[in-house]
Amino acid sequence: MLFNVLKAFAFLCVTSQFITPLQVSAEQSDILFPKRLAGAPPEATQRRVQPIVEPSKRPDKERFFVGTVVTTGFSGTYENLPPMRLRPPEDELAWRQKAGEYRFIDLDGASATLTALARTGRVYDGSELTDKSYDTLAARDIGQVFGLAFDEEDKPGLYLTATSVFGLQIVGADQNGDLREDRLRNGKPDAEWMNGQWGGIEGAGPGSIYKLDGETGQISLFANVRLNERDNTGAALGNIAYNEAHQQLFVSDLETGMVHRFDLDGKDLEQFDHGATGRPNALDEDAREPVLFDPKTKLDIEAVRFDPFDPDSWNIAVPERRVWGVTVHGGRLFYAVADGPEIWSVGIDKETGAFLEDARWELRLDSKRPDFDISDIVFSPDGQMIVAQRPEANLDFDYETMTETQQAEVLRYSREAPEDDPDTPSVWYAEPQLQPVGFDYKNRGGLGGLAIGPGYDERGRFDWRNCHGNLWTTGEDLRQNDDLKKPLMLGGQLDVDGLQVVPVLYPAVDNMPPWSAFFHDYAEPLDPEMKEQGRVGDVEVLGCRGGSSRAPALAGAPKTLPPQAELPPNTTGDPRFWCTKGFFQAGVCLCALFPDKCFGGEDPKPACATVVAELICDPATQTYVLQASLTDVSGAPLDTVKLEDPSGTITSLPTSTAYPGAISVPLNGLTSGQTGQVNICAFDAAQQETGEPFSCCNTTIPFQIPGESCGEGPVE
Repeated sequence: MLFNVLKAFAFLCVTSQFITPLQVSAEQSDILFPKRLAGAPPEATQRRVQPIVEPSKRPDKERFFVGTVVTTGFSGTYENLPPMRLRPPEDELAWRQKAGEYRFIDLDGASATLTALARTGRVYDGSELTDKSYDTLAARDIGQVFGLAFDEEDKPGLYLTATSVFGLQIVGADQNGDLREDRLRNGKPDAEWMNGQWGGIEGAGPGSIYKLDGETGQISLFANVRLNERDNTGAALGNIAYNEAHQQLFVSDLETGMVHRFDLDGKDLEQFDHGATGRPNALDEDAREPVLFDPKTKLDIEAVRFDPFDPDSWNIAVPERRVWGVTVHGGRLFYAVADGPEIWSVGIDKETGAFLEDARWELRLDSKRPDFDISDIVFSPDGQMIVAQRPEANLDFDYETMTETQQAEVLRYSREAPEDDPDTPSVWYAEPQLQPVGFDYKNRGGLGGLAIGPGYDERGRFDWRNCHGNLWTTGEDLRQNDDLKKPLMLGGQLDVDGLQVVPVLYPAVDNMPPWSAFFHDYAEPLDPEMKEQGRVGDVEVLGCRGGSSRAPALAGAPKTLPPQAELPPNTTGDPRFWCTKGFFQAGVCLCALFPDKCFGGEDPKPACATVVAELICDPATQTYVLQASLTDVSGAPLDTVKLEDPSGTITSLPTSTAYPGAISVPLNGLTSGQTGQVNICAFDAAQQETGEPFSCCNTTIPFQIPGESCGEGPVE
């Protein structure tokens, strides 16, 4: 065998210098590029255009921390140019490079990132969080993925679903003698999935669910979604949701339209077929006819009709039965159907966890909304249903675009209150609130991912008293806005494709544009010239566990959680109900946003000052000024106060002044609606050099710039 390999290598070295195109025999190809067939015994091989993908070698160690945020996205590309002696003329080479003919999926690029974001150090102020990912899951292991779910084990597992949303790339044998496999624009008899499309783990493919073990950090093939022994042929999967009550997973199949129910051993327990058993329960008689899946259909990459850039050729389920977004709430599985789009739900048996036969229509997006699939669904603590659309695919051979320009919406639906209106078909108000995502594109910069996670307190720390306080969304160009460029630049880079996080109960209408937010970039593109529009997928946050709000068994998590804020029901009849009318007013809902206002923290330092603060306008500079008076109540020999802005956006800070006394901070560079804070630290200047901890560094003044133009007098 070694002799044959050496002989084939010598053959290539000699002949590649003298002949074009390069001729490689079938036997030599098998020697150079053997590939084990999925499910076949080790000795079974088939001819391969590409070399075998070797999975990563990952060290055994725990992978999750308090505040781990996981984001999926396209792993990126690299350019694999032919050897110098085999390149075409310079002008032709440039044309081929621009067209993307030498671009291939980067096997070591990030298909998912893990970032610890439990501490921001400041209040929501529209700035960028610059924390770097501490782990990445590479395309060589998991291919391209979209959906995410954590289980509720003591050492949680993370589940990821194979996806086609970033395109379906195929290659064929080298036909022009440049020693590079050819990228294909249509199916062909020798076509193969490009390496990195699906994971390199043996048996992985379009129907794969991968698992990252939180205790060992190892990646495995959890299960392949199949229907009656039929594999998914390429349309791949939608999203995945965990059901804590029954320790099971629900995953949607974009090819068959089925929702599969798996136990945590990877066993497929049963399937729910909306097209067959859901549609007959539709309110509209014309929509009750079942739409069944034809198992004879398939995606065939060897057929010329297959177009990697036209999803209509991918055998994706028809809209009437296509299900993508899924989530569990109130003992029911809520799921999104492409036709409409609509939200439906089906009951989960309390004893067995099986699907009940009670599929129920919930709502239909009105005609004013884009006709895009709903890829994710979450529920807020006050019962709002939040849905995210994924923009329509717009795929290019050069990988520059994967979606249409920003048009998709994130919408918040409230239940009719104080009780269901019998004159309306749905239990949800028909008119939703638009959740702003990003500063541009009419706040419609979302890419279809949603998650609920713990909130932040007034110092930007994960707050365990507020287990469901933050709403995370995926999006792109999140900090771009020509009119707000100057204040935005104070808070970080403008080109952020990744995550937006906002306090989930903060009224969406009062957060346009979303200054009460943080933003985080997914991953730096390997090629800075590649925009890769639509490259971000889904998001999931590891915080408190399930409906019981238990803490995970992770370093930094408390053994027991403090009391959670109880939200009052909506009895007003107003779909925009939100407990209080203002961001800083007292009330139960403010406790849900900032529990430190209502519950005592852990061993707080005694207060050393009383602070009275207000925003006023300086008519000479047309700048808002934060004015405050400080009164010493500590009795300690303190004579100096240091004022700091943890975000670094207030250009007049940091500064020091006498203590106690008056404070005046010009809020230079900030704009209407922007939020911020000033931290106060009092100390004895004479003892500053001793290195002893300052005794009074526990005062924070939060503020928000009013929406109206700067005028004279105090601001209410």
